[in-house]
Amino acid sequence: MPTPRPAVLLNPLSGRVRRDPDAVRALARRLGGERYAEAAEPVAMANAVASFGLGEDDILCVVAGDGTLHAALTALERQRPDGPWPVLAAAPGGTTNMAARDLGSAGKLVPWLEALGASRGRLVRRPALRIAPAGAEPMVGLIMGVGTASAGVDFFNTRLRPLGIPEAIGSPISIVRTLGVMALGGSRLDRMAPEMRVVVGSGAERDGLEFSGPALLLAVSTLHRLIIGARPFWGGGDGPIHLTLAERSAKAIFRSVPRLILGRPGNRLTPERGWHSHDTARLSVTFDGPHIVDGEMYHACAADGPIEITATREVRWWVP
Repeated sequence: MPTPRPAVLLNPLSGRVRRDPDAVRALARRLGGERYAEAAEPVAMANAVASFGLGEDDILCVVAGDGTLHAALTALERQRPDGPWPVLAAAPGGTTNMAARDLGSAGKLVPWLEALGASRGRLVRRPALRIAPAGAEPMVGLIMGVGTASAGVDFFNTRLRPLGIPEAIGSPISIVRTLGVMALGGSRLDRMAPEMRVVVGSGAERDGLEFSGPALLLAVSTLHRLIIGARPFWGGGDGPIHLTLAERSAKAIFRSVPRLILGRPGNRLTPERGWHSHDTARLSVTFDGPHIVDGEMYHACAADGPIEITATREVRWWVP
């Protein structure tokens, strides 16, 4: 598929970029030419996206991880709420690269960039999540997590990162620690289960889930596979947004983790046992506490009102 010359946004602090910064930067600069920028903070990333002046047929290549991709998508949503978006290319420049892997863009970073430069690729069409907190500007990302889904990230940011432990090592440690808490249960697990109200669909279009109470896990995504290849979605319904919720009172929590990771509910992950999964086009969620969007930490306040989550327009993704 012939491709125009891409604009390139590179985060120099991303995991794979730091492994071979000279080679990655040199190749990325050649690809982007005058439309090349480096940024490590969301405001600078948004300014770079605006400066590129991208048209509908252009490509925005993000050489970074999921957090920078989240910032670039959010910038496009805020700058062009009704205007055309360029084609997106998610280079696997971070540590986990969940979005790139699920879209088919996994692999080594330098060969990936070389394939883009040689126009060896195809388009994948997939929407993202439009996450609109009450009274605040919307964000766009590919996965939102609450409860144990955000506890691991919080543990890494507050306990491991200050010790200088890199994300490639810290992420598995955080996952194991969260699983350990799930196995032990008790008050520590209670702290990971905020009071939550979740409504899937709206009005007459509700898709069969209204929940109020403490929830151990809420995972919402337009991706099919998450970290470590997990596929924690199995529910029916119409819409591109996948949702899985585990009540705090869910049965056999620790023993259910393998089935949760594989997305195979069997007779264990059922609504009667506190496990829910649906596909939908919209939902709202109200709670107090932390949550993650593409690995970035945010804080919700129930008094402000619900967070409304819908699917964005269909995003065109370039993959090699």
